[in-house]
Amino acid sequence: PMIYYHVWDNFPYPHFNGKYYNSNDKVVCISKVTKEILDNVAPDIDSAYLPHAVHSDIFRPAVSEEEIQQVNTLREQILQHNTDNNNPNKKIFFWNNRNARRKQSGTLVWWFKEWLDKVGHDKAMLIMHTDAKDPHGQDLPHIIKQL
Repeated sequence: PMIYYHVWDNFPYPHFNGKYYNSNDKVVCISKVTKEILDNVAPDIDSAYLPHAVHSDIFRPAVSEEEIQQVNTLREQILQHNTDNNNPNKKIFFWNNRNARRKQSGTLVWWFKEWLDKVGHDKAMLIMHTDAKDPHGQDLPHIIKQL
């Protein structure tokens, strides 16, 4: 049997792919959007939705509810004592990655700043755990200074 593990997450429906979908015995869709597209482009093909994710019963926080509450309390304390970030409802985004050109860390900073300009700088913050001046990456302090 020929199985196609597939993702296509944008519209309009790619009808030109119909012949490729139909040439398989089964198409396994990573996303709900892909499944919707497949159901419209090749409705006769056997297909299934298998999310590209982890099972929440197996992969879950390795800490207790009490420890989670301690982290939330610490978060609130940090935000309350930082005059620039004293909004307890502020959304915190954490980026833990290497600052390599292919990771596009500078583009992430640029996009995040552009998004903050729209939603408000008091609504969110980006914390990046990376080498800001990695020799194989972008000069993040320079990019931030230019923004």
